[in-house]
Amino acid sequence: MRFKFFLYRLSRRFSFLLVVYSTIAFIWMYKLGSSYFLDLNTGRQAVLQRLEILANSASMLLNGDAHKALTEKYSNRDDIIDNTQDSTYYVLHSVLRSLVEKNKVSTPIYTMVYKKETDKYEFIVSSSDHPYFRHTFTNYPEELIRNYLTGGVVDVYKSENGAWLSAFQPVKNSQGDVVAVVQCDEKFDEFIQEARTALFINIGIALIIFFPFSFFLYILYYSLNSYSTPPLHFLLPICYSSPSTALAPPHCS
Repeated sequence: MRFKFFLYRLSRRFSFLLVVYSTIAFIWMYKLGSSYFLDLNTGRQAVLQRLEILANSASMLLNGDAHKALTEKYSNRDDIIDNTQDSTYYVLHSVLRSLVEKNKVSTPIYTMVYKKETDKYEFIVSSSDHPYFRHTFTNYPEELIRNYLTGGVVDVYKSENGAWLSAFQPVKNSQGDVVAVVQCDEKFDEFIQEARTALFINIGIALIIFFPFSFFLYILYYSLNSYSTPPLHFLLPICYSSPSTALAPPHCS
């Protein structure tokens, strides 16, 4: 009988603790998950805003007339293979390179022109160390066509070079005609990896706190319940089997 009562108390104790631990763990995981997605969304919006400001700056600083003359002078792929090969190209390249260095951007800023004949964009001027003059941009987002004249931001999209966040603005000549677009990017894969790293760090911190807290809660619960009164249905057989009713508890008859 004592062994049966011991098993009852043990199962009741662990059932209660299991519910408590599960509830605490669920709340913590919910908070961590909510924080992760909130930080991810907030960070994404901040990146897009920063890229949009950078694209606006590049658009205002670039000389549209010079850019138009450059595209008319060189019409074939890799006509320019060095940043110093053409003085006009070098001036435009220097503007973009200066923006990259001042804003500590990790990816190049570049201009593109749209070719209706091939339905593709072609890279023209870049801030990178080596030009990729008139190389094609095939898997471009629809926003580049839809907002070609006004510019805008492009939320997460995939190209032949990975997943990106981007912002672009039109480059205009002195007559106000759009002669190109300038685009700024940030690799979304790297952004996701940083957010996940932060999440794993927070989970590790939560686990470090959770296990000592759980142990303390177990000790506290065990101490408070070590002298609890057993339930009635375990005492009734004792009452009925007692040879003397004088030894029975008051509620036994």
